[in-house]
Amino acid sequence: MKLNGISVVIATKGRVKLLEDLLVSVQDARKNFDGPTEVLLVDDSNKDDVIAIDSMCMKYDARRIEFGPSVPEKRNVGAKEAQYDIILFLDSDCIATPNLLDEHYKLYTDEKVGGVAGYLEFVGEDTWFWQAVDKTPFTICFSFPKWMDTVPWTPTANCSMRKTVFEEIKGFDRSFPDKPGGEDVDLGLRMIKAGYIFKCTADGLVYHSKKTWIPVKAMIRRLWYYGSANYYLTEKHPDYVMNIMPRKTSLYLTGLISLLAVALIT
Repeated sequence: MKLNGISVVIATKGRVKLLEDLLVSVQDARKNFDGPTEVLLVDDSNKDDVIAIDSMCMKYDARRIEFGPSVPEKRNVGAKEAQYDIILFLDSDCIATPNLLDEHYKLYTDEKVGGVAGYLEFVGEDTWFWQAVDKTPFTICFSFPKWMDTVPWTPTANCSMRKTVFEEIKGFDRSFPDKPGGEDVDLGLRMIKAGYIFKCTADGLVYHSKKTWIPVKAMIRRLWYYGSANYYLTEKHPDYVMNIMPRKTSLYLTGLISLLAVALIT
């Protein structure tokens, strides 16, 4: 039987400054949570960064687990090592709000609640490129918890799940290629099919840096990957994906048109 508490799992590689900002914020959230917690960093950084990360683990009461490079498999490893009943997945370029852990945990009042989707708000400089990105469909899924009670899936940047449910559905499916991904959508859909629900919390908020989204080349790759992931999702979940995911061509064209329009305006 798993102990009552929260295990925070963070897949990491480099991003030392962003990671420290996250650990500071998680430490504050842990102080505001009335229960035991742990932080697991599943990491494959270079040697120099590992030295800095090990120092941060000592300072902020975290444990580093050497593993990589696959991000979904890092999360599987972290979930396997977790000792508490709720696993909270966070991205390394996020900042936790003070009541994040409590807002997630308090929604697990019904055994049918298999997971909780937290609200994610992007913060940082509003460059012309970010204004273009924000007009595409790619960021909307992060804000679903702001106005929805349940969702069929959620990004893992701010997502919790019962450890027992995660194990029951066998975690992230490693048959999905690391790129383009889509394993977070698949995880949610498999949980729903297993008879559980994904509750939403607008108050379980994290802030996400825009810096890791706005390099133009990185965003173009992201546009392609998101659309390409639809192929694998449609193969596995044809009845669900047709209704909740835009097609590859429409995603790519919408993104490019939006980027071009804002570039011309500015």
